Amino acid sequence: MKIGMALKELFKDLTIDGISVQFHFGDQKELNMWIASKMKSKKQKYPLIWYVIAPKDPQGNGKFRVDTQLILFQGSKSELFNTERYEKTYLTYLEPLYDEVNRILQQNKFISLLEAYNGIKDVDEPNFGIEKSSLDFVSVTQQKQKAGLIDIVDAKILRLKMDVNPNCLINNN
Repeated sequence: MKIGMALKELFKDLTIDGISVQFHFGDQKELNMWIASKMKSKKQKYPLIWYVIAPKDPQGNGKFRVDTQLILFQGSKSELFNTERYEKTYLTYLEPLYDEVNRILQQNKFISLLEAYNGIKDVDEPNFGIEKSSLDFVSVTQQKQKAGLIDIVDAKILRLKMDVNPNCLINNN
């Protein structure tokens, strides 16, 4: 929780294309509750940085090591082809957001990114959380994949291993 609050403080003034970036943290249940509350109140949901809470390993002097993910979300439409999706969500929001998150984390003196010398590892996940049918070519049967989110989004998942001093981030901002 403390690392989530520290990262929230770190990203509080971030904007992409003139739009304020949202930040929150937790598990999938928390994410769906957060999205539902924004829908209900008709407040801005995206772009969103989501910190996945992970076990923290004490390193001494107030530092913790975490092996976790930051997930960058942008609202989308399920019917877009990947070429349109790239233009409308990845190029406009998710790629610039990745660049900013990477820059902020690399430059912060209270965070040490491990295994990210050339940038944070990431995976693109178009239509993140949408229920899909996938064809099993071996048995030629369709299998349902469980839906993960209550909204249609594109995502960029950042694989993050870092040492962080959350107290210094919270107290310095």
